[in-house]
Amino acid sequence: MNLMILVSILFPALGAFFNIKRLITIKLALILCLFLAKGGQIPLYFITFGIPSLLAAITFRYSIFTNLKYQKTIDFSLRVALPLVAIILFAIHPVGQNAIPYSFYWFIPIVLYFVGKKSTLLTSLSSTFVAHAAGSIFWLYSLPTISAYWLHLIPVVALERALIVLGLVITYNSLVALKRKLLKNQIAFVNFMR
Repeated sequence: MNLMILVSILFPALGAFFNIKRLITIKLALILCLFLAKGGQIPLYFITFGIPSLLAAITFRYSIFTNLKYQKTIDFSLRVALPLVAIILFAIHPVGQNAIPYSFYWFIPIVLYFVGKKSTLLTSLSSTFVAHAAGSIFWLYSLPTISAYWLHLIPVVALERALIVLGLVITYNSLVALKRKLLKNQIAFVNFMR
């Protein structure tokens, strides 16, 4: 499993446990660790790589929790406005305009937003395609590609994103179970110490 898949699975789940400031701090720390691990050289795509996963974590947070400040505005911005802007940016790009079906994946978070049903699976699906939209636009506008490249990726993206969603659901549920167990043990420990 490569680093991108691992971060795509783990980082969005952290959105359920950390606020935006902490998520940004964690992301910057990860980029710094990569920078140091690479001997002080880091390609630009490593930095932009952090933005889609950060957006996925924020999407996860604001999609799953309904009592957060600015929840509706941020949730709408990430699950509706961002994918629509990505679709438009893809469609107006000379390469993207000949591979428009690739961008249809980004309708998924839009549809799920208006469906309104909340579940870990649907939240994971939304957050992974928000990250996918942002990452694809970075890739399209920063690296030379051809339309066939994007069209050939359509089935690959389906499998890749399905695995990420599955991993994200498992990771989130595992972290929730771990948190419950730690809180239960903490309460038991405090009661024991009295």
